[in-house]
Amino acid sequence: MKKFKFRLQSLLDIREKLELEQKNKLAKAASEYQKAFKEQQDSVDFVNTQRQKIFAEQEKTGVVSMDDLRYLDKLQSQNSIFAASLNEEIEQKRLAMEAERVKYIKARQEKQAVENLKKKALEKHKIERLRYENYEMDEISKHFTPDKFD
Repeated sequence: MKKFKFRLQSLLDIREKLELEQKNKLAKAASEYQKAFKEQQDSVDFVNTQRQKIFAEQEKTGVVSMDDLRYLDKLQSQNSIFAASLNEEIEQKRLAMEAERVKYIKARQEKQAVENLKKKALEKHKIERLRYENYEMDEISKHFTPDKFD
C-alpha cells in the first residue's frame, strides 16, 4: 500500500505561512501599542516625580518658590496636552492591534480547517491500510491452510 500523502499539503503549508505572518503582524501591533502606553505612563511619572521633588523641598524649607509652582503648572499643562494627543495615538494603536488580532484568528481558523481535513484523510488512509493488510493476510492464509475437503 502506498505511503500517506495529503493532497492539500501545499495549501496547508501556505496557510501555516500566512498564520505565522499574521502572528508576527499582531506581535508588532501589540508592541507598538505597549510602547505608546508606556510613553504616556512615563510622562505621568515624570510630572509626579517633579511634583514630589518640589513638595519635598517645601517640607525642608517650609517655602515654595513661585518659579517652582510656575514650573509645575507648566509641566502639568504640557503633560495634559501631550496625554490628550497620546490618548488618540494609543486608541488608534489599540484598534490596529484588534484588527490584527481578528486577522490572526481568521488565519488560524483557516489553517485549522485544513489540518482537520488532513487528520480525517490520515484516519481514512489508516482504515484502508488495515483493510488491505487484512485482505492480504486472508489471501496468504488461503494458500497455506490445507483443504479440508480433499
